[in-house]
Amino acid sequence: MNRIFYLLMIPALLMLAACNVEEGGTEEHTITATINGENWYFYDATIRPSDEGGMVLRAMGYLLTEQDNAERANLEITFTGLSSPDQLREGYVAEFAATNTGNSAFAVLRLPNQQLMFDTKLDPETQGTFTVESVEDNQMSGTFSFVAKDQLGRPVTVESGDFDEVEIIR
Repeated sequence: MNRIFYLLMIPALLMLAACNVEEGGTEEHTITATINGENWYFYDATIRPSDEGGMVLRAMGYLLTEQDNAERANLEITFTGLSSPDQLREGYVAEFAATNTGNSAFAVLRLPNQQLMFDTKLDPETQGTFTVESVEDNQMSGTFSFVAKDQLGRPVTVESGDFDEVEIIR
């Protein structure tokens, strides 16, 4: 009798697991942004010391253009004025700039499906800010926006960037 019960339970457990995968089909996002008027979602976001000094925020993202076809993106924001994660505090502001001075930052946005890479360092008139609104339990939250260009001078506008509970790795 016990064997029959266990044999009947296996299909039920497999069906329950399949339902959970379908319902949670997308990764939990910690960053949202409007890129050229479209809503993008970013996940696996962390900020950590970079190999070149300073700190870097990295995240992977997607734009759902159709139910099963997601366009991918990679976002990287490097902070030249930070030398330690301990400097990330509520109220920290970095200005996106083409030069590495003071509390500045530069961003690189890659859209692999379109084979495009936008970089704030390619425009001497780059504008934008990155603001930390809260830091708690090795996680930070805040906002950002910037304009970047690709190597042909085509702009991309990133607005309404909002990050929530991005992990700070020390």
